[in-house]
Amino acid sequence: MNSAPLYLMLDIVIIIIAIALWLPLYKRIDKNTKTAGLMTVASLCIMASAFQYLCLIRVGALSVCEQNTWLIPVRLLGSPIEEYLFWWGFAFIMTALYLWPRHRLLSNKTKPPDGQH
Repeated sequence: MNSAPLYLMLDIVIIIIAIALWLPLYKRIDKNTKTAGLMTVASLCIMASAFQYLCLIRVGALSVCEQNTWLIPVRLLGSPIEEYLFWWGFAFIMTALYLWPRHRLLSNKTKPPDGQH
């Protein structure tokens, strides 16, 4: 059995990336975009959780080999919490990656042309 929690460390790195993408973005976007972005993240987290539950628990299509992957003993709906952290982190990352270019395009439209104030 592997003693290093590699999957948990991967999840922590994904969450750090998600925070690094979201914090500066969250400060710059307007209220409607914030609401839409967070609703999208919530929807993706719910869908990922349902997918995780259906595929891992109900259907048995996914499996986690605990002999090769050290997992913490925390479970959510019968699935390792690391699985949920992974998908929830990616929900934030994917939404931020969608919003960053949009934010850049919107911020360029609000700036006055060069030489005009």
